[in-house]
Amino acid sequence: RPSRGDIFEINKAFSFNIGMVEWFQHFIQDCLPILSHSRPFLIENPDIKLIFPKSSSKLVNRDFYLHKLGIFNEVIETEINDQFNIENLSN
Repeated sequence: RPSRGDIFEINKAFSFNIGMVEWFQHFIQDCLPILSHSRPFLIENPDIKLIFPKSSSKLVNRDFYLHKLGIFNEVIETEINDQFNIENLSN
Protein backbone atom coordinates (compact mmCIF):
# COMPACT_ATOMS: atom_id res chain seq x y z
CA ARG A 1 0.00 0.00 0.00
CA PRO A 2 1.45 3.42 -0.96
CA SER A 3 2.34 5.85 1.79
CA ARG A 4 0.03 8.76 2.33
CA GLY A 5 2.50 11.51 1.45
CA ASP A 6 2.62 15.11 2.59
CA ILE A 7 -0.42 17.34 2.96
CA PHE A 8 0.05 20.89 1.68
CA GLU A 9 -2.11 23.80 2.86
CA ILE A 10 -1.82 26.46 0.16
CA ASN A 11 -3.74 29.68 -0.37
CA LYS A 12 -2.87 30.31 -4.05
CA ALA A 13 -1.17 27.95 -6.48
CA PHE A 14 -0.50 27.34 -10.17
CA SER A 15 -0.07 23.66 -11.02
CA PHE A 16 2.55 22.45 -13.47
CA ASN A 17 2.00 18.79 -12.57
CA ILE A 18 1.72 17.86 -16.22
CA GLY A 19 3.11 14.83 -18.02
CA MET A 20 6.81 14.25 -17.42
CA VAL A 21 7.89 17.91 -16.99
CA GLU A 22 10.71 16.66 -14.78
CA TRP A 23 12.44 15.56 -18.00
CA PHE A 24 14.27 18.21 -20.02
CA GLN A 25 12.46 17.63 -23.34
CA HIS A 26 8.99 17.75 -21.80
CA PHE A 27 9.87 20.74 -19.65
CA ILE A 28 11.08 22.69 -22.71
CA GLN A 29 8.29 21.69 -25.13
CA ASP A 30 5.33 21.39 -22.75
CA CYS A 31 5.97 23.55 -19.69
CA LEU A 32 8.18 26.43 -20.83
CA PRO A 33 5.59 27.83 -23.29
CA ILE A 34 2.97 27.86 -20.48
CA LEU A 35 5.44 29.53 -18.12
CA SER A 36 6.31 32.13 -20.76
CA HIS A 37 2.65 32.87 -21.44
CA SER A 38 1.89 33.04 -17.68
CA ARG A 39 4.92 35.24 -16.93
CA PRO A 40 3.09 38.59 -16.50
CA PHE A 41 0.44 37.00 -14.28
CA LEU A 42 3.03 35.23 -12.09
CA ILE A 43 5.22 38.33 -11.77
CA GLU A 44 2.17 40.39 -10.70
CA ASN A 45 1.23 37.65 -8.19
CA PRO A 46 4.42 36.59 -6.38
CA ASP A 47 2.34 34.99 -3.61
CA ILE A 48 1.16 32.25 -5.99
CA LYS A 49 3.11 29.06 -5.37
CA LEU A 50 4.18 26.95 -8.35
CA ILE A 51 3.55 23.21 -8.06
CA PHE A 52 5.85 20.86 -9.96
CA PRO A 53 6.44 17.11 -9.74
CA LYS A 54 9.62 16.22 -7.90
CA SER A 55 12.43 15.22 -10.22
CA SER A 56 14.17 11.93 -9.51
CA SER A 57 17.39 13.69 -10.47
CA LYS A 58 18.59 17.11 -11.54
CA LEU A 59 17.59 16.59 -15.18
CA VAL A 60 16.04 20.04 -15.39
CA ASN A 61 17.28 23.11 -13.57
CA ARG A 62 13.84 24.70 -13.24
CA ASP A 63 15.13 27.62 -11.18
CA PHE A 64 17.48 28.63 -13.99
CA TYR A 65 14.60 28.94 -16.47
CA LEU A 66 12.21 30.51 -13.96
CA HIS A 67 14.77 33.15 -13.01
CA LYS A 68 15.61 33.85 -16.68
CA LEU A 69 11.91 34.59 -17.15
CA GLY A 70 11.90 36.84 -14.05
CA ILE A 71 9.64 34.43 -12.14
CA PHE A 72 10.63 34.12 -8.48
CA ASN A 73 7.49 32.52 -7.03
CA GLU A 74 8.01 29.78 -4.45
CA VAL A 75 8.21 26.29 -5.97
CA ILE A 76 6.67 23.25 -4.27
CA GLU A 77 7.90 19.87 -5.52
CA THR A 78 5.40 17.07 -5.06
CA GLU A 79 5.47 13.30 -4.79
CA ILE A 80 2.79 11.09 -6.30
CA ASN A 81 0.96 10.55 -2.98
CA ASP A 82 1.02 14.15 -1.74
CA GLN A 83 -2.30 15.77 -0.94
CA PHE A 84 -3.31 19.40 -1.34
CA ASN A 85 -5.75 21.79 0.20
CA ILE A 86 -5.62 24.75 -2.19
CA GLU A 87 -7.99 27.66 -1.81
CA ASN A 88 -7.31 29.22 -5.26
CA LEU A 89 -5.88 27.03 -8.02
CA SER A 90 -4.80 28.33 -11.43
CA ASN A 91 -3.76 25.97 -14.22
